[in-house]
Amino acid sequence: SRILNRVLVLPRLLCSCEDGLYPGHVTKECTAPFHDDLSMPYMCLADDVLDPLELTSSPFQTLPSTFFDNEQPPAADVVTVSSCDPTFSHKTFSTSAMRRLVSGNVSMGISAGGLWCTSHSSRQVLLPRRVSSGDIRIVLGSVRALVLHLSASAAQAFGRFDSESEAVSFHHDAQRLLEGWCCSLRIPFTEDRQTSPFVPYLLPPLPGQVWRGQYSLEWAAESLSVLFAQASD
Repeated sequence: SRILNRVLVLPRLLCSCEDGLYPGHVTKECTAPFHDDLSMPYMCLADDVLDPLELTSSPFQTLPSTFFDNEQPPAADVVTVSSCDPTFSHKTFSTSAMRRLVSGNVSMGISAGGLWCTSHSSRQVLLPRRVSSGDIRIVLGSVRALVLHLSASAAQAFGRFDSESEAVSFHHDAQRLLEGWCCSLRIPFTEDRQTSPFVPYLLPPLPGQVWRGQYSLEWAAESLSVLFAQASD
């Protein structure tokens, strides 16, 4: 959404073990044996994961997950984005040839290797796996449909940002949106810190990206690494 300057309709979130209200409330099996009214996993609200105040001031443009419950766009205004493998496509074209065609045909996608794959549907865009942000702009930037619907496989399409500065900017802005989990009795989360005894959610870096997390949260990343190692998880 950010690469294409589109508004993101937040996905519905499935939450589970993080709903513990106190240490020991939820077991390692994600059950709460002493809390009959708590059923997990469950559909949770965005503010279980995202900070509402940061969300309203963020460069990311968003709408609530319930938006389409009330606003159903016409089918002609919806294009589905999926991933594909051009090596198994029934037809491939060179990048130079497809650049000339993409503006008039939304059923095609580009691969990092310079090959494109085609779709049988005019309402579908195919993106090969691990493409760059620039490739996404080439293919999807010309699509004028009101809604781009990302299928489950579309998550495999994005591979990298075109520049380190773009990657760092995206990850810093995304990390600011994340809430945290309350509460931990473990040091250092119980020490006198601004977030204590809050355990912040941390955004992991993408493979091959220069961004390795915000410096101000390095202590949390190191502490969580130790705790996960102790738990053999």
